[in-house]
Amino acid sequence: HFDLQGKFVCEDFYRRLVTIRYEDLLRLPVRIGVAGGPGKIAPILGALRGGLINVLVTDSITARKVLEMSNIN
Repeated sequence: HFDLQGKFVCEDFYRRLVTIRYEDLLRLPVRIGVAGGPGKIAPILGALRGGLINVLVTDSITARKVLEMSNIN
């Protein structure tokens, strides 16, 4: 879990998951996120800002809203 700025917020929860470590994720050259819709705009922006993803697959409306929100926040 991460906030709008891409910072982790539930570190205790994260430590109990079976998943790739954050440091290892950031070493991957391609990190793809797939999301769309009004409820995903802030999470997408947080993932982009935090470097969690560097490729986004989404719809054009969501993409525009993410760009608009990135200029505001």
